[in-house]
Amino acid sequence: MKLGGKQVFKRRFALTGGGITVPGLMAGWVSPEGRMFVLYNARVGEDEAWLLNQMRVMLRSLETEPPAKPLKLESYWPTDEWRYVKPEATGLDGFMLQGMVDEIMGSGFAVDSVLVVKDGYLMQEWYFNDYGNDVLHNVYSCTKSVVSTLVGIAIDRGEIDGVDAPLLDLFPDITPQDVDEWKESMTLRDLLMMSAGFDARDSWLYE
Repeated sequence: MKLGGKQVFKRRFALTGGGITVPGLMAGWVSPEGRMFVLYNARVGEDEAWLLNQMRVMLRSLETEPPAKPLKLESYWPTDEWRYVKPEATGLDGFMLQGMVDEIMGSGFAVDSVLVVKDGYLMQEWYFNDYGNDVLHNVYSCTKSVVSTLVGIAIDRGEIDGVDAPLLDLFPDITPQDVDEWKESMTLRDLLMMSAGFDARDSWLYE
């Protein structure tokens, strides 16, 4: 039936206990992007007409599509804490993001956390496998992004000439063993791109 501007399937139900029966009404519908919703309402002493009207009011108040235009949010720089907004406030589809989380939760993938940040605002924060925002975590190759950012800051400050600086020049106090043309030609760029040519099996898969 059409209810509150949405095409829904409705089902009556009744909750009983302690000699009291509470009538209820459920409405289910599917949004354009394929998300399924179920809304219910129950109240002692009310009839189906009242429940239908209340359901109609609730359904009208629910938006299942992102707004046409994102909100104009205040610019800020996250330091001590993040600011939270709904994904729709930045023009993202919160139901698609939730669908991603649902897919992860039902897949068995080795995912420990999912955070979505846009324009400095945190919109999605999920943790799995007993992890949380207060649990120390080995971030593996995420470190590469941190290191490259720090190198960019050092170059901006003039502490490093650039990414094409020879590696041996950056560590004048260290003399490596078996210096040859290959080691002399290695640059900071080679390290940042993981292309220095070291023969090493450094994957976590190997001891």
